[in-house]
Amino acid sequence: MSVTFQFDLVTPEKRVLSHDEVMLTVPGSEGYFGVLPGHAPLVSMLATGVLTVGEGKEAIRYAVAGGYAEVLPDRTTILANRVACWDAINPEAVEAEKGEAIARAAAVQDDASAALFWKKRQEFADVCLDVHKQYLARPSS
Repeated sequence: MSVTFQFDLVTPEKRVLSHDEVMLTVPGSEGYFGVLPGHAPLVSMLATGVLTVGEGKEAIRYAVAGGYAEVLPDRTTILANRVACWDAINPEAVEAEKGEAIARAAAVQDDASAALFWKKRQEFADVCLDVHKQYLARPSS
């Protein structure tokens, strides 16, 4: 059995990553799940959460917001609505986006679908801030 699998991380705008990988931790709609080479076939919706690519000190964390994961024994594809890598997150911009989402959600309380949209934006901002803080607090090698 192979020790790696092909991994692709894709958004509607672009392919973010495409390389061989050893392990993933994916925020599925029913909870987080791990992916290793040889994993049984699976399709899952994604929740807003942290996608961990790799393992140990080399792992990279991404904030993801919704989408789908297709897992096959030799390949995994993540189709995410939004993605932000820890090192590309601007905390001030994310805080501003979060503030806007909170204000807009409050302004559209009578429209359930609009309120849900802004709540999801706020959740993604929170995950982005968490991912960024985790990496700032990480001990140096």
